[in-house]
Amino acid sequence: MLLSLISKYLVLVIVVLAVVSVVEAKSVCDLHLSRIKNIPFTGEPSRDTHFDALMNAGKSAVPCLIANITNTRYAPDPRPIPGWGTMRTTVGHRAVYMLWRMTNVDPIKMLPPPYQLLHKQIGVYALDQYLLDRRANRRALQRKLWRWYSRSQDASMRPQLVSFPTEDGGLTYANLYGKGDRGVVLAHGGRFNKESWEKQARILVEKRFRVLAIDFRGRGQSRGGAQTQQPEDGAHFDVLAAVRYLRQTGVKTVSVIGASFGGGAAAEASIEAERGEIDRLILLAHSPIDKPEQMKGRKLFILSRDDFSGENKIPRLPKLHDQYERAPEPKKLVILEGSAHAQFIFETEHGDRLMREILRFLSD
Repeated sequence: MLLSLISKYLVLVIVVLAVVSVVEAKSVCDLHLSRIKNIPFTGEPSRDTHFDALMNAGKSAVPCLIANITNTRYAPDPRPIPGWGTMRTTVGHRAVYMLWRMTNVDPIKMLPPPYQLLHKQIGVYALDQYLLDRRANRRALQRKLWRWYSRSQDASMRPQLVSFPTEDGGLTYANLYGKGDRGVVLAHGGRFNKESWEKQARILVEKRFRVLAIDFRGRGQSRGGAQTQQPEDGAHFDVLAAVRYLRQTGVKTVSVIGASFGGGAAAEASIEAERGEIDRLILLAHSPIDKPEQMKGRKLFILSRDDFSGENKIPRLPKLHDQYERAPEPKKLVILEGSAHAQFIFETEHGDRLMREILRFLSD
């Protein structure tokens, strides 16, 4: 009888721990933002457990709230005095309301002058109108809030500048974010640098990844080996060095996200890497390589349908589809609408879907 009770108790404990683990794996913000029914006036007691959960999460919920500003899914207005007229509020509106409530940021001051003038006439509803008028307005406000967050975060949340040697005698500098045991290397495109990944790096850190955004040789302080003829020769060595740096500092898995030129370097690195060094490879409209059939690990190819190259407007899709066809399994191809190239997709209306595809692939 006693043994039976102990067994049942142990099973119950295991179930509870499993449930807790699942809940922890999903951010508090994702769990509660769309479920809030009432945001009380400042100083009044709360009657909403979802509002309380977000308030209790504090600063840890801020990146998720900023990321949700572009979420246009309908959600009823949870404020005590709802928006006027037939104004349609969304999850993105809620994210702004909660940021305003939880932090010292004032989004009204981030609005363009016409909307600040409108604010003097209709109050906070000018902010609601700004979010509804154009989808680009949400992205503009989101960019300003990411910059605010970057400036206002604690020193412990800021990236750490690190450097490590490359196989050909070069030296690579990178920004290191987070402390998770799943590593992600971010390899920028030709027009970008390591700082260009800041928004995506913070989202990945929120999902408990440790992120290393590199500057390729010839960018910032990074440099190639003494035998390097052209500034970008041997760029795959920079990716390999980043992968091995993460391995040496204790991560259990390493994935690489490469965009455009950085995607080509990442693809070449997967060929040169030992089997198992690079677990997953995400290529954003990568520069084609000679032998895609030799790439290792799980692979996700992503590009825009109407992405063109050069002044002659040569479509990238046929050549990259051929790269996908020649690459070994396991692999997946995602084609997004639009014409934005590689990292530029993040600045379009398809940026949120791109980030979701990346997170899904990294977490499967």
